[in-house]
Amino acid sequence: MKRAYRPATCLVAALLASTAMAASVPQIPTTLVDPGMEQRLASLTKGFSWPNEWFQPKEAVSGSRRPQALPAAKLRTIDAAALERVAAYARTQNMQGLLVWRAGRLEFAQFAPGFSAEQTFNSYHMHWLPLVMAVGAAVRDGSIASLDDPVSRYLTEWQGDPRGAIRVRDLLNMSAGLALYSDSSDPRNLATHVFFGTQREKAILAWPAESPPGKTYEYNYVVPELLGLVLERATGQRYAGYLSKQLWQPLGNGTAEVWLDRAGGNAYHNAAFFASARDWLHLGVLLAERGRYGGRQVLPASWIDAIATPSAANRNFGFLPLGSPYLRERRLSPRVNYFSLVGEPLARDDVLIVDGYVNRLFAVPSERLVVLFVGTPGRMTAERRTAWDDAALLNPILRGLSPR
Repeated sequence: MKRAYRPATCLVAALLASTAMAASVPQIPTTLVDPGMEQRLASLTKGFSWPNEWFQPKEAVSGSRRPQALPAAKLRTIDAAALERVAAYARTQNMQGLLVWRAGRLEFAQFAPGFSAEQTFNSYHMHWLPLVMAVGAAVRDGSIASLDDPVSRYLTEWQGDPRGAIRVRDLLNMSAGLALYSDSSDPRNLATHVFFGTQREKAILAWPAESPPGKTYEYNYVVPELLGLVLERATGQRYAGYLSKQLWQPLGNGTAEVWLDRAGGNAYHNAAFFASARDWLHLGVLLAERGRYGGRQVLPASWIDAIATPSAANRNFGFLPLGSPYLRERRLSPRVNYFSLVGEPLARDDVLIVDGYVNRLFAVPSERLVVLFVGTPGRMTAERRTAWDDAALLNPILRGLSPR
């Protein structure tokens, strides 16, 4: 799962004793009774690296292709020594796969034994990217009328509730003002019901506010769940089906899977999204090509521009983390232990970052460049907690570019 809700795998930074230091445990509504959650908790194994098979049931996100070779570049536009330098670094970080794409062609691919471009893996919180892209499709089609709509327009349970004033934009900017999610497996904690429950919609809608929306950036794992509910209510479609129609089929992707809280139930929007490296690369291309793929405008260029526009609450976050201005430690929140290290300023100002703990996707529109790193699940040890460096994975490539 994404972080097995404890960001199960920090390939990137500080040792995670907990995701957050929450001041109090959100109250559980008396109407929320969930025997199914107890069965899930009983099936947990020790540690944080849970096998993909544990995440049941799942729902397919149907694509439109059979496996085929990625189009390889006939002439490289990236210095071979720079690519090998990055690959050598990636191998020290428990790499499963490294893909580098530029201007419509694959320039580099390397995989660990037993892994391939077609193998699905747990995306952890890279899941945020397809969710944000799906919201862009809903805005384009008018299902979501405006990013400044209050969420109560779509979540009728919050009409007349102060939380209903949160805007769709506040969710996308991670400035919703909600109480910070903190990992838990205690049945008395509402967070446990949000992640392990089989009645998750009730638990998500019971999540409390903490501060006014739109003021403070804090990457909060309840926010994707709320945004996913808004998307499904606005479109009237199940999440997996909407992703299939709006993204997976237009991109020629294979079959992905989303985790459900119960058979026929609600999809997780924050964790446990299972797709292949090839499919993730295609999503990166959408970012780098401003919404185009294979000669088709899959998403509006204006939506990619919106993704890359700094929010009022955080100049390093639009709807995704932004590589500029320079931050040595990119934190999810001052109250969260997890951070990503960036050893030096990135060599381009328009780097978009999709952070998934052991996985990382970089898109650089000015260079039509995508770099995808897939890591090996596993908890980061204290000795290696500062070993990761975004700049070491990206800057040699940026400095080794030749004109297209």
